[in-house]
Amino acid sequence: MNGQNMKTTIPLQNIHCEGCFRNVEAVLRLCDGVTEVTIDRHRLEAVVEFDLPTTVEELRAELDLGGYLAAAQEGSDKELTGQV
Repeated sequence: MNGQNMKTTIPLQNIHCEGCFRNVEAVLRLCDGVTEVTIDRHRLEAVVEFDLPTTVEELRAELDLGGYLAAAQEGSDKELTGQV
């Protein structure tokens, strides 16, 4: 860990119930480098804080493997990752 903490918002798909929200949170918390996960149930988004060298692409891939597709947001700033 190099001490750089990043934050991103990942739009979610395939969320049907409270159990889905809990599973998404669990999948993200198990990813290396993740320090905080907040699920916005109304916006269907996961706000994730993580340490480098973990990448947004890795987080999205883990969600996809878990069956919770990270929604594509064409041209959206929600795809951007910023330092916390």
